[in-house]
Amino acid sequence: MLPSYYTFLISTWVIIYFLIAILFLVLIFTLKITLPTKSITTDVIDLDVNTLKSGDIVAVSYQKMIGKFVHAITGCEWVHAAIIYVDPVTQIPYILEGTGRGWGRSFSFYRIPFSSWLQINRNQQICIMKLNGVLDSNKLYNNFKNYIKYSSLEPFNFGWLRFLWTKQYQKKLNYHRGFTCVEACLRTLIDIGVFKKQYSETSYLLESILRGHPPCESGYGYDRPVRLKF
Repeated sequence: MLPSYYTFLISTWVIIYFLIAILFLVLIFTLKITLPTKSITTDVIDLDVNTLKSGDIVAVSYQKMIGKFVHAITGCEWVHAAIIYVDPVTQIPYILEGTGRGWGRSFSFYRIPFSSWLQINRNQQICIMKLNGVLDSNKLYNNFKNYIKYSSLEPFNFGWLRFLWTKQYQKKLNYHRGFTCVEACLRTLIDIGVFKKQYSETSYLLESILRGHPPCESGYGYDRPVRLKF
């Protein structure tokens, strides 16, 4: 008995999708073994929690599979971004990030105590970009809280092709969708006035941010990233 027309279409779609996935994995593997790592920083400093301030950017070099994928595509060892938030009342530092670890919900955005976050990432390489300028901590957290309440962390998929071209900044933003960790961090810092409202959050890879390419508003700036020793 011949398969129905719809069964034939579904089978064809599955085969095509499978072949595309195989070709994509081959491409990733090829990039992994051929692209050099673009060194961003070699300087190392001791971690001093008392010097952390709201708006500092931290980046992590993960060795797990998704980290290797992102590393292969960008040629940059730093694959995950987060923002430091220091509670203005308690002075306790937190990390604002998107993660798939699962703090109650998988692939979501969270506010995590910096001490807990550091313990989780104790076996990873971490770098930090220190913010120059005075930032309103409440404004930072209240903006990022929209991602915590409404958004999900977008896992690696073909939608990441949007990072291949530059777009103008759009004031309206739909929080009820998936974002990468870099998008959420960059958009937050754009919306609270640290970076200029010139280009969208999809216009920069993490490497570009760490190299200081997004222009800052007057009164703000970032030091060169340095590795943390802890």
